[in-house]
Amino acid sequence: MFHSQSTFENKTVKWKQSDLF
Repeated sequence: MFHSQSTFENKTVKWKQSDLF
């Protein structure tokens, strides 16, 4: 469960970074 949550947060960060660029 914790691992999945971490992955989800990581994807969100990547998506935000992509949006900025």
